[in-house]
Amino acid sequence: MSGALLPAQRIHAAVYAHNLDYYKQPLFRQSPPVRLRRSPVQASYREAASEIAQLLDAADQVRSAAIQVRRPDVSGLLARIAEHDAPDAIGVTAEFDASLTTYRLRVERLASAQSNEGVSLPKSSPSTVRTGLNRMAITTGGNTTIVSALIFPDDTHEQVLAKWRNAINLAEAGVKAVIVNDPAADSARLVLRAEHAGRRYAFRVSDVTGNAATVLGIDRVHEMASDAAYSVDGGQVQTSESNEIGLDGGKLRIRLNAPTVSEVLIRVLPDADRAIRDVKTLLEAYQLLCKRATDRSGYLNDTVRHFVGQVVQGFESIGIANGADGTLKLDEAKFAESLLHRYEWTRQLIGDSMGLADRLSRIAEQFERVPPSSLLNAGMRELQTYVAYRPPEGHYLQIPLTGLIHDGEL
Repeated sequence: MSGALLPAQRIHAAVYAHNLDYYKQPLFRQSPPVRLRRSPVQASYREAASEIAQLLDAADQVRSAAIQVRRPDVSGLLARIAEHDAPDAIGVTAEFDASLTTYRLRVERLASAQSNEGVSLPKSSPSTVRTGLNRMAITTGGNTTIVSALIFPDDTHEQVLAKWRNAINLAEAGVKAVIVNDPAADSARLVLRAEHAGRRYAFRVSDVTGNAATVLGIDRVHEMASDAAYSVDGGQVQTSESNEIGLDGGKLRIRLNAPTVSEVLIRVLPDADRAIRDVKTLLEAYQLLCKRATDRSGYLNDTVRHFVGQVVQGFESIGIANGADGTLKLDEAKFAESLLHRYEWTRQLIGDSMGLADRLSRIAEQFERVPPSSLLNAGMRELQTYVAYRPPEGHYLQIPLTGLIHDGEL
């Protein structure tokens, strides 16, 4: 009886070796390891399947790394850094694909927020604000907000200041109110400040009912709102409502922190560290693929070695040379220098169609265009029963993902 079941046993092992795409799924990798026991042939099937799975996984890594290099929104080749010599005056951030150029920036004036400072009042003295419901208007950007507070006859200045501070902040009128205390004089005053810098956010305070704005003095401007003023490359003075400005269509963002005495030189450069990181990842993935393909275990045929044996040349000028083992070696210093002085040429050699990333991806894709079984060494004695079986391509035996347990009995 057991002899009659031997072909079925072979089918189980052969399908396992053949249908590697199915067994390479993440869920399967988390499952208990596959166990094939009692037969050297069965162990060979398992080892052959493992060889192909590792090979295809390495090919996937090459393709993923190539995509990372070529995608315009994430590629390190398009990452940028900005250098300047005025860290106290400005802060600069360069976005992906910002123009590689220089700017001369002069900051004439920072944008400032309006502030109104009230008069100092003795905190414990009875308030002179009219009793009853007081209402004042705060107008900013063409919008008017009415703020109210109820004043009692026995309220002190300290209590009245607190009522108006709370009422103004709760109104969300674009103005923040704080109480500034003077401990030495036991006095306090109310200070209003626009939430944003720039003339657009200037505000006006006036009494509607009662006299609170007048008595507290918060209707008087202490510091006018102003826009930032700056010039680029010696051009006309420009203004900004905030201290954040953008150049190169917004790809270069500059934070103005202080006026400058002279022009500040800003250089936008390739981010060599990020570019090197992406290229190294690609080359390391390809190196792993070469290692898997040239493994001397004997389970893989010469087709595999032919795929990775295709010569990839023409990149020595940017620091990528062929190693003696067929892999590619990166000279980081030479590559960084090429990025700096011949950026477009370097980017095209790596990231364009038929560039390095595209060519390595095409090599890796060859493994996905052929059935995994065609990568096996048909002349290996241990695989003769599998080769004789040759299951039809495209047919999968849905074996549970807990693993294939095959111990010689069904």
